[in-house]
Amino acid sequence: MARPGTAPFTLTVAETLRLIRDGRFRPYAFHRPFAWTSQQSVPFFESIIAGLPTGTIVVTEGPAEAERIQFGSIGIDATADPLALWVLDGVQRLSTLAGALLGDDSTPASLRLVYDVETESVTERKAGTTLLSHQLPLDALNDTHRFTARLLDLEAYSTDAVERAVDVRTQILNYPLLLVRMSGVSSESAAEVFVRLNANGVALSRADLFHARHPRTDEDSDIDLRAIADRLAGMGLGRSSENVALDIIQMSGITENDTESRAPNLTNALTKATDWLRDEAGIPHLSLWQPHANHLPTLVRFFQLNPSASPRARILLRRWLWRAMTSPRHSTSRYAGALLHGEDSADAARLLRHVPSKAPANGLIAQISKPLALAALGPRSLATGALLPLSDLMAEHGHDVSHLLAGVPILSAPDDGDVESLIDTIDDPDLLASHALSAELVETLKSGDVAAFRKGRKRLLGDLLRPVVARYAEWGASDRPAISALLVTDDVPGGDLVHVG
Repeated sequence: MARPGTAPFTLTVAETLRLIRDGRFRPYAFHRPFAWTSQQSVPFFESIIAGLPTGTIVVTEGPAEAERIQFGSIGIDATADPLALWVLDGVQRLSTLAGALLGDDSTPASLRLVYDVETESVTERKAGTTLLSHQLPLDALNDTHRFTARLLDLEAYSTDAVERAVDVRTQILNYPLLLVRMSGVSSESAAEVFVRLNANGVALSRADLFHARHPRTDEDSDIDLRAIADRLAGMGLGRSSENVALDIIQMSGITENDTESRAPNLTNALTKATDWLRDEAGIPHLSLWQPHANHLPTLVRFFQLNPSASPRARILLRRWLWRAMTSPRHSTSRYAGALLHGEDSADAARLLRHVPSKAPANGLIAQISKPLALAALGPRSLATGALLPLSDLMAEHGHDVSHLLAGVPILSAPDDGDVESLIDTIDDPDLLASHALSAELVETLKSGDVAAFRKGRKRLLGDLLRPVVARYAEWGASDRPAISALLVTDDVPGGDLVHVG
């Protein structure tokens, strides 16, 4: 069999569901019937909610006839499609998504799943049982009318339940699934590829596929996936995943024939992007930024094209990043088209067209993550009151900077001492507020009402976070590029930028 080509891409769960219903995904005849039980489906959805990897779905593209197809319990009357996505590996996962989120009365018990807003866990809804007041059925998430009706029921239970339900819906429907499109796979060789992918029970990651196609031959190469991750770690901002490194390479336009010539340019862009993140964008460390690491390739590409970015470009870029972080997550390819010219603030203005210009109504903490939310508040030392140097602390101590106080995270220097003991002695309201705490919340915790403390802390964190994020995102401000970028002629590439608004 000839060596196939591969092209990684991402789809959100919502986009995937639309393609399933439209009959774009097609299972091969050699796939086994749906076999997952709740032992697989429950952890699968819990991983999605937590933002953890769920493996790679491998497809090949080719014509398909009109037919009745089946994904688990979901039957679809698919029309003829010249470019159907034939699933080589991942049918069980797609069937689980379809069955749990598009299910009906024929859905098997293993996919009749609910999210319990009280315990914050996914469970199987046993046959014949009544839906409890604090349970959110997963098959209501993709149906706006059913979801809205369920919110009314949850609101009667508690306002926190409504907020959590909205967060979970966002986390699931906007979760980016990793897919790889393989070329050069005929219908005759598809079964052989399937066997190779599954023979040892370990799915290939996007980075694994890249390593297989581009084996490292130069130990000093600056564009190898591991070398990029190592270089980021050496810059003091933390280590990225190899999948992020892969996106950096692919978005930078590096090919097998010119890797060495582009390596210095890429290294310089990496340095500028990480320095900008830390010094101007309020991101002290990658470990606090993990849910948003998919934006790093776009930033690297921006500084690759604009190595001397102007102050205006940097402001617009910061707005784009924070607006992107507080909106549904998108794949790197969404922004690639905006960065084709290297036109400084005009490039940043084009990026801003792809993100909302208004602040989200709710779910702000869930979108940007609690660790980053806490970092954005500018936490101060519980021992000295001085601003915590989070970049240095994270580089030196890693996750030891994050502590738990009655189940809620606190960022504190390991050398400062016991968090609970320190908080007991603090009477400075500004110092407490830098950790999303108040004197009233501390007293609530002392009284032993941990549940009220957690709810109050979450509410205060949201209240304090919104104006901080607004200073970075600057929603409602004019997003025009610099005047100099607007004064272009028709014979300059991108001359239509006079219309940027």
